[in-house]
This record gives sequence, structure tokens and C-alpha cells, in this order.
Amino acid sequence: NPVSDDGITDLLSSTPSEVSAEGEVTRAMAMAEGEGRLEPEWLEDLMEEARREVAVPNQVIDILARLRSHLMEECEPPIYISDRRLLKCVGMLKMCAFTNGRKQVSEFDTLLLKHVCWSTPEEQDKVNDWIVDQLVSQTETKQLRYLLLGVFTRCCKAMSNREGGS
Repeated sequence: NPVSDDGITDLLSSTPSEVSAEGEVTRAMAMAEGEGRLEPEWLEDLMEEARREVAVPNQVIDILARLRSHLMEECEPPIYISDRRLLKCVGMLKMCAFTNGRKQVSEFDTLLLKHVCWSTPEEQDKVNDWIVDQLVSQTETKQLRYLLLGVFTRCCKAMSNREGGS
């Protein structure tokens, strides 16, 4: 049974245990011996460092939880996303942020989910469309708030100028 909708936030917010200092030595040795090739040990260490160092904001976790609910409850036929796959999605998003020099996953990183949250190629568009809709609606809300804040500020200035001039 998958984790409940209420428990999914806790599952996706959890962080793995700390890696020992030996991981740093192994990574450095793999790079030196591999002469720039991507060695599996180095990649594993890099992934572990990304899991430890990169934060996943609540907005991103909310998008993941709502995506799973949407795909399982509103799509026909339902698209099942296991807890394991969701955790791997979080790892992928953290790695994306880490390799781009960020300490936090961006909401826009969730666009990558269109590549991993489907079972058949036909389902990929459903995933992509839903994620894009979510990002557009959130961005429009932020832009509208910014615009209204500017209008409000100008109104306040105009009112204070009237009161000062009367």
C-alpha cells in the first residue's frame, strides 16, 4: 500500500543519514584514477552529497504530492506512482539543484518529472501538462501580487501627498 496523502509530505521531506568522511576520499581517488571519467563510486558520492546538502522546499513537496494524487485519482486510466519512485524523484531533483550549484530545489526543476513519472509514453504528456499548469498558475499569482503591491504603494503615496498638501 502506498503512503497516505497525509504521510507523503513527511516521507518526501525526510533526509538520509550522514555519509562517512571516507566518501570524500573515495570520490577524490575515483576522480584521480579515472582521469576525468565518471566513475560509479564518484557518482554515488556525488548523489549522497546532493541528498545531504540540498533542501526541498514545501512548495516542491506539495507539487509532488498533488501530482501523484492527480495521476492516480483524476487520470483515466490512473497512473500509479509508487513511494519508491517518488523518493527517487526527490533524489533526482536534489541532484539537479546540486549540479547547478544551488542549495535548494526550484519549483521549475519539477519539469524534469515529465521524464520519470509515467508508465507508457502516452502518459508523458499528461504529466507534463499538469506540471506546466501548476507552475504557470503559481507564477501568475506571484506576478499578480507584485503588480497589485505596486498599485497599492502608488495609491498610498498619492493619498499621503493629498493629505500633506491639504
